[in-house]
Amino acid sequence: AEPDLARIKAKVFALNFADDEFYRDSLQVLQRDMPKVQHGKLVIRGITAGSAGHLSMAHPDLWKNQAADFMDWLNRP
Repeated sequence: AEPDLARIKAKVFALNFADDEFYRDSLQVLQRDMPKVQHGKLVIRGITAGSAGHLSMAHPDLWKNQAADFMDWLNRP
């Protein structure tokens, strides 16, 4: 998808976790690619108590605020 990221017209939210073992934040892939998405928003969630690396996605209490912010953003013009 990388060559055509600029063609995406939808609002896109990418959430990564600083301690994710599979999609390592240290690789900076999202930081490089998300600016190419016209209406892209990237959040890197830091390591906190209860973080579970890649499995943090299974714990919505850890990222519910970021999801709520995204939903608010969707409703803005």
